[in-house]
Amino acid sequence: VEKAMRGRLQAIAKVDGPIANLQADLVADWQDGDDNWLKLQASGNADRAVVESVDGLIADRRFQGSGSVQLPTPIAVADIHLELEQPMPEVGHATLDAKLNNGVVRADLEARTSNGATSLIQATLPLQGLAGLPELGQAIANLPVEQDSGPLRFEWQIPEAEWGDLLADLGAELALSTLSFGSVGSAAFDPARPLAGQGEVVINGLEVANQDLQIASDGPVTLRLRGNELILEPARISMESGSAEVEVWAELVPAWQPGAPLDSAIRRFRLEANGNTPLTLLSNFVDDVYTDGDLQVAVSVAGTPESLIGEARVLGEQASVHLGSPDGLRLSDPRVEIAFEEDLVRIDQASLRVEGNEVALKG
Repeated sequence: VEKAMRGRLQAIAKVDGPIANLQADLVADWQDGDDNWLKLQASGNADRAVVESVDGLIADRRFQGSGSVQLPTPIAVADIHLELEQPMPEVGHATLDAKLNNGVVRADLEARTSNGATSLIQATLPLQGLAGLPELGQAIANLPVEQDSGPLRFEWQIPEAEWGDLLADLGAELALSTLSFGSVGSAAFDPARPLAGQGEVVINGLEVANQDLQIASDGPVTLRLRGNELILEPARISMESGSAEVEVWAELVPAWQPGAPLDSAIRRFRLEANGNTPLTLLSNFVDDVYTDGDLQVAVSVAGTPESLIGEARVLGEQASVHLGSPDGLRLSDPRVEIAFEEDLVRIDQASLRVEGNEVALKG
């Protein structure tokens, strides 16, 4: 075999029976040295084509599988089983089982990644729903298969593990020393109007750290999408010497479509946050600051970014910041109280000490 592929191909084909009901069998063996080879066994007739087995090694990627297709077209029923050894450097083994039944693909994917975790993803994919994706629409429309409509549905189970190194290997730029979590969840949506869907994401064992700060969740973090509402259930976050409880609610715009500005996706929101926050957080945003102590933070606001109602309070008794060096200018004991009244922001109190002298502001 010279042009389409290199190597040596051996094949035995057998065709038997009357023309109206032919039975065909094929056994093929292709090899290009020791590093590239493929073995195939298949059969078929006018009603069904079957790949009993396919086994191969191409470009250092080992795979094996089987599948079948009910004929004639448009195809209503088909299935495939595929096992891949290290399909990419970050994935050691993956197994895919997919079945097409009257225009709907149901797929189960199991993947073992380089961090030792084995994740499971289940998907129910009506082909007309997939056709709503710009990247896939034309290709799916041209397939000789039956197509059904409906939302895309996903369920997943991701075990608790360290994911930072794996994401970095995939090209993500993360200035983190630790990124650990696990997740279970489900989602159902129309890709053309994803915010009109529903779903739930539960994140367990969340831990994020860089050289200056470590953040961890006390218990699961749960995010729900339902009835055009996005809800972050009350979640408690620990930060070294401090902790905070956060709750978020947002009313979404169900007609929002991918590609539109993100700020047009939210109609209004409410944020509640209370807790103690270590002042070391400041060093993540400002260079050459040396901090000590915690801030007591309480935020309760609702509305839109252009029209908020609520209040925010920050109190830092015995908290301090030195600018430039550990002996630099000392700022301490901050206290801030801000009221939001739609298009008005009122500073009820803003004070701190500069080298022991109080500076205050209202307005």
